[in-house]
Amino acid sequence: QIMPGLVRRGILNRRLGRNGGYALARPPESISLLEVIEAGEASAPARPICVLRGDACTPTEPCRIHPAVSRASEAMRGVLAAANFASIRNRAS
Repeated sequence: QIMPGLVRRGILNRRLGRNGGYALARPPESISLLEVIEAGEASAPARPICVLRGDACTPTEPCRIHPAVSRASEAMRGVLAAANFASIRNRAS
């Protein structure tokens, strides 16, 4: 079910028919892992659930661990944005 989202975001091309399938729409070095993950999470809630409250933190009343979790989340997004399909392919070789 992720494939249509990847096509909509211009990450994949889809070819119909007997010999159809999917192929990258752009060079692998221009496709980040973050982009692929975000395409797959298009239906996920915009605000993540707080691990302490069980509901989303609010900007005016964040939980005690919100700053640390936010920094960790931004760091992870940075790593995923920097990793692209070409770098993954090169490491697997």
